[in-house]
Amino acid sequence: MGTSSRIQAGAVMGRKGEEKRQRIIDAANTLFYHKGFTATSFADIADDCDVPKGNFYFYFRTKEELLDAVIRDRSERLAGLLDDLHKDIPDPRARLHRIADVPFNDRHEVAQYGCPMGTLSAEIGKLTPFSQNALTSMYSLLLMSMHHCLAGMGLSHDDADHNARHMLTRLQGAANLAQTFKDENWLEAEIADIHDWIDSL
Repeated sequence: MGTSSRIQAGAVMGRKGEEKRQRIIDAANTLFYHKGFTATSFADIADDCDVPKGNFYFYFRTKEELLDAVIRDRSERLAGLLDDLHKDIPDPRARLHRIADVPFNDRHEVAQYGCPMGTLSAEIGKLTPFSQNALTSMYSLLLMSMHHCLAGMGLSHDDADHNARHMLTRLQGAANLAQTFKDENWLEAEIADIHDWIDSL
């Protein structure tokens, strides 16, 4: 095999390896959300993504390493969503309304499994400080985006900070109660109130 052929073969193997790694992350992401981190085994993930369990150790030596990859993947997706909202919706009040609707758009799953960040944070907070710090960073992304909207609406730095925390707390509380009672009306009613609150600022 010539040099160029070996390079092309290596590139293909690299792409296949990355695709397989992402399949593992995607499967773990769903299972950690639906079943919980502790209750999910490598065998569960292998069955879901059709990758032999023995191959996992080539990509992730421990389940904790896979957890960190899942959280990083979630963070990147969240950052991308918030960036898109910032580009697509220049009006800060309208953008804040859209942020409030994020859990509403997934209300059926939220009522069944809770907030993807909140439930995972509650579970792993006692297990691995590094992953907990990564989840804190995800909440910080939301807070910064909310703060930016509120500041753009004319609130002072301190008031924007206070109200961003208040809004995130309300959303997390509503998601938790919707999951506890298995009733998405908890989420729908609170988000409707949040929309009224945003309009009152």
